[in-house]
Amino acid sequence: MGVVDILEIGKQGMDTNRQALQTTSNNIANANTPGYSRQRAVLSTNEQPTQGQVKMNGVQVKQTIRVHDRFVQNQIVDEYQVFGSTQARAQGLKRVESMVHNDAYRVGDLLNGFFNDFRELSANPEVNALRSNVTFSAQEAVNGFRSLSNNLVAVKDDLDMQISVNVETVNTLAKEVADLNGKIAHFEARGDEPLELLDRRDAAVREIAQKLGFQDFVGNNDEVNITAGGLGVLVNGTTVNELVVMRTPAKGDKTSGSYDIFVKDGEGLREATRFIQTGEIGGLIHVRDKVVNPSLKHLDHIAHQFGNSINAVHRQGVGSDGKSGRNMFDLIEGVEGAAQTIRISNDIATNASAIAVGATPNAPGDNRVALQIAEMQNAGLLSDDPASDNGGGPSRQTFNDSLTGLVGRVAVQVEHEQHMFKHQEAIVNQLETYRQSISGVNLDEEAMSMMQYQAAFNASAKALKVGDDLLQTILSLRD
Repeated sequence: MGVVDILEIGKQGMDTNRQALQTTSNNIANANTPGYSRQRAVLSTNEQPTQGQVKMNGVQVKQTIRVHDRFVQNQIVDEYQVFGSTQARAQGLKRVESMVHNDAYRVGDLLNGFFNDFRELSANPEVNALRSNVTFSAQEAVNGFRSLSNNLVAVKDDLDMQISVNVETVNTLAKEVADLNGKIAHFEARGDEPLELLDRRDAAVREIAQKLGFQDFVGNNDEVNITAGGLGVLVNGTTVNELVVMRTPAKGDKTSGSYDIFVKDGEGLREATRFIQTGEIGGLIHVRDKVVNPSLKHLDHIAHQFGNSINAVHRQGVGSDGKSGRNMFDLIEGVEGAAQTIRISNDIATNASAIAVGATPNAPGDNRVALQIAEMQNAGLLSDDPASDNGGGPSRQTFNDSLTGLVGRVAVQVEHEQHMFKHQEAIVNQLETYRQSISGVNLDEEAMSMMQYQAAFNASAKALKVGDDLLQTILSLRD
């Protein structure tokens, strides 16, 4: 080995360890950067062809790689889809439970107050002041139905808004993945290693997974393509097929005016809501269509049965003014929306003497109608499944029993989804911890690597200095 070789090897050593120190410094700087995968400089002996042979002479950075496990990334993507769904379900159901629990029991108390006022009126049919009490409690019961219904509708509208926001987020992330596909392909074609761009793309894919269930696969030129079941291709290289939300008529469990999700397919739109079952969007759709809408239908059936049952009896009686055939509540012809549309009839609201107590005119002591209405408090007028009540069939539950059933049904779902969310959260946390153990930055390890590269850099500098001294000595001999 000549003096020139010593100089070249020293120079290579300094340059190589400088690059390794730069990589280590970058790791330390990004220790707290979400989604960052630590990088590692791969060193190799420098190959130098000499007279038909390969001579190992010096060192070089063969490549800088990111420490990354594609299998773990795929596992995290799969589990994030379920995690997003269970999280959205658990949070949405918790909100519904809190509201239904408080408002449904309040409606039950108001119905009890209404029936109790009628019972008191039946005991004192000649006391006109008690008729005013009935009018007031009837109005309170109507307000209770309407308040709970409005609150459920507000939750449904909020869920629709969250669905819309999440769809826009998915579109933004899909565009980011497509853009990164193009940039990564461009850099790799130049022979560069776009490690940070790969990290950003992986992070974007994980975020999409949490929002929407899909499958991803690596295509040509290391591009990530995303397909989502019946939705079709969302990202194909640098091309994105966006999702669109639109309010549509009632269909299945979805009520009229709620959002459906479509995929832009060429010049048209293809409905895709039914294919979205995981991710936050799938969880929000589940809470809207499988919990809130059935709860609204349940409440509508109770209000419909309450109003029509009382009307049927009240029409048979006569008021203190001698007239009969009047409804207590405005006639409710359809079940849908009954909890919002139920109202006290104008006859009762403006004239308490129109309230029927007895069945016979000019019979001051007659209390048969009032007593019959009061007894409805404990009558089984609703079946276990209010949605099956169509004017016939078995009826076993009181109004309060049915309201309690509504609360219980939601509570059971909340407990189940909370359990599933905690289970899925533990799985995701475990996978993230495992990913961190592989790809995360360990400051202690990086500090040791920095000391190692620094020592090698200093030693290479000394070798270069020795080589320079030797060269100066040789040159001085010529003088």
